[in-house]
Amino acid sequence: MSPPSSGPQLPFPNLFAASAISACTAEALTLPLDTAKVRLQLQGGGAGKYKGLLGTCMTIAREEGPSALWKGLKPGLHRQVMYGGLRIGLYEPVSQRRSCQRHCTTHTNGDQLRAAAGTAATPAAATA
Repeated sequence: MSPPSSGPQLPFPNLFAASAISACTAEALTLPLDTAKVRLQLQGGGAGKYKGLLGTCMTIAREEGPSALWKGLKPGLHRQVMYGGLRIGLYEPVSQRRSCQRHCTTHTNGDQLRAAAGTAATPAAATA
């Protein structure tokens, strides 16, 4: 792993906003594929009207309108703002705090602490 960046750190509100925006962008771009995946899963393995991922997207758009591919976007964005923003936004502050508390001097211990910080930040974001 490469050492952490020595550049200036973003303030937490800016880091949270950047994290939330990136998570929401990913949610909006992948939701149509996720919608199609869920429809295919619900259909089961037997013969049905949905065939393949792109075929399912086309069938949904044709029968229900293109906006049907983005059903559930609003709650998905709400979730991503909190979950993505906190998970990614808390990573650096938690990582730095943990490394300061432990006074790590070796590269391996620092990597382990950064991994632990990422793991600790995820449940914190999920409970928000």
